[in-house]
Amino acid sequence: GALYRVYVRIRPFAKEFLEEMSKHFEIVLFTASLQKYADPLLDLLDKSHCIRSRLFRRHCTYLSSSGAFVKDLSRMGRQMSDIFLIDNSPLSYSLQPENGVPCTSFIDDPSDTELKDIIPFLIELAKSHDVRNDTKKWKRHFNVMYQNRSKEKMESKK
Repeated sequence: GALYRVYVRIRPFAKEFLEEMSKHFEIVLFTASLQKYADPLLDLLDKSHCIRSRLFRRHCTYLSSSGAFVKDLSRMGRQMSDIFLIDNSPLSYSLQPENGVPCTSFIDDPSDTELKDIIPFLIELAKSHDVRNDTKKWKRHFNVMYQNRSKEKMESKK
């Protein structure tokens, strides 16, 4: 086996986000990545052990119709009214779209504040009797926020 050096950019506020969210939620990280790639990165990111469980590609459901691995939250053994998934791909939560909380993809923007911006909403969501009723609020806010950020980026390129 060859040894490869990999460079990763951590999204701004990721560690603070995990620490704050662990006060309000059981954090289960659910990725479509293979465990052998994800575990070393998560070990570096989560030195405080905020993440209680890790789920990987082998825990995903493969949809042959789209050729994608999706995250089927019903397999987690939790009440659907208490569980949500933050993901940059709506396809990931397509089996339970009402439990999805969208976010943008992170490439390498040191001015990104999305994780910090979502914290107040999620703290309120922790008080919800059924998260599915409240994720709609974030989706509306997210759509407006995303449109505004897209406009700002376009204008800054002029």
